[in-house]
Amino acid sequence: MAAIETLAFTPRLLPSNPLRFSSTVSVNLNPRFSGFRSKSISLIGSTSRVRTLRCTSLSSSPSIVDQSVKFREASKNGNLVPLYRCIFSDHLTPVIAYRCLVKEDDRDAPSFLFESVEPGLLASSVGRYSVVGAQPSIEIVAKENMVTIMNHEEGSKIEEIVDDPMTVPRRIMERWEPQRIDELPEVFCGGWVGYFSYDTVRYVEKKKLPFSSAPLDDRNLPDAHLGLYDDVIVFDHVEKKAFLIHWVRLDQYSSVDEAYNDGMKRLETLVSRVHDIDPPKLPAGSIKLYTRLFGPKLEISSMTSDAYTEAVLRAKEHILAGDIFQIVLSQRFERRTFADPFEIYRALRIVNPSPYMTYLQVLPPYPCWKCFG
Repeated sequence: MAAIETLAFTPRLLPSNPLRFSSTVSVNLNPRFSGFRSKSISLIGSTSRVRTLRCTSLSSSPSIVDQSVKFREASKNGNLVPLYRCIFSDHLTPVIAYRCLVKEDDRDAPSFLFESVEPGLLASSVGRYSVVGAQPSIEIVAKENMVTIMNHEEGSKIEEIVDDPMTVPRRIMERWEPQRIDELPEVFCGGWVGYFSYDTVRYVEKKKLPFSSAPLDDRNLPDAHLGLYDDVIVFDHVEKKAFLIHWVRLDQYSSVDEAYNDGMKRLETLVSRVHDIDPPKLPAGSIKLYTRLFGPKLEISSMTSDAYTEAVLRAKEHILAGDIFQIVLSQRFERRTFADPFEIYRALRIVNPSPYMTYLQVLPPYPCWKCFG
C-alpha cells in the first residue's frame, strides 16, 4: 500500500503583502494513487511566512466511468454482477444501519443483522465484519413438504409440495453465474440468508425420521425460511469502512446498459437510506451487569423439572448402551414482555457477547417472529 502524507505544514518565506486566500484542487493522475483526492489550501497574510495545509482523503468507491467499465466486463462472463459504494463508517454502526433500513414499528419486515464482536484477527481486538440486510427480493418458506415461494419483485406467490424443500433455492439459482469484484471484501456480500430448523433433518432421513413420527408441533413455525438479499451492507471494523452492495441479475433486463442504469439507481437508493438522512434515535437503555436480582422465576416451560431430569437420565443410559454418542436436550421457557425484540438483542450483545451474533426477522404466512442469539 502506498504511503501518503495526510497532513503537512510547509513554511515558505514571502514578501509582506495584504491578506489573500488561494485555494487549489489537484487531481493525481498517477494510477498508483488514483483512489485518493488531495486539496491544498494556501493562506497568505502580511507575515513573512505562509503555511500550506494539505489534506488527503480516501475515495474507495470507483468512479462512475470505472464502475461502468468493470460492470460491462463482468457481464461478459456472468449474469449476476455486484455494484457497490464504499463509505467511511465512523459515523455509522451496524445497529444504526439496521434501524435505518428497518424502522422501529416495522416488526414484520424480513431482515437480518450478523455481527462478530470477538477478535476476528490475531493482530486485532475488533471483530472484523458485520453484515446488514433488509427487504429480500425472494422468500422461501417450508413447512414439512409444503413450500411457499414469494417473489416480491414480481408480486407473485407460489405454493407447491416437494420431496426435499432444501433443493428449491438451488433450483432457483441454477442458471446464475455470479461474478467476483476484487475490491469487495472476501466475506458474505449478499445472497440467501435464513435458517434451517432441527426438523429439516427429516428431509434427509426420510425413512428413519418421517414427519409423521415428529413430536407435537405446538408453535407452527416454519421448518426452513430463506430470503434472497440483493442489497447488503458489509462493515469492515478494522479499516473503518462500509461497503453498500447491490447485486444485479442481468436476465431481468433487455440490455446491459438498462441493467447497469437501474442497478445504479437502486444502489443510490440504498446509500441514501443510511447516508443522507438524520440517524434514527435509539433508546439509551441501561444494563446492570453486576446485580443479584434476576427477576421473577420463569414458570411457563415446555416440560416440568422432573420430566427434564428424567430425560437426562434416559439420555445417559442410551449413551452407555451405545445407542447414541451425543444428545442436545432443550427446554423452552416463556415469559410475557412488552420490550421491543431488537432492544432485547441490543441488551444481549452487551450482556452476553459471542463470536457470532444474529438478529433475524421473518414474515408470515406463518406467525411472524424474531430469532436472535
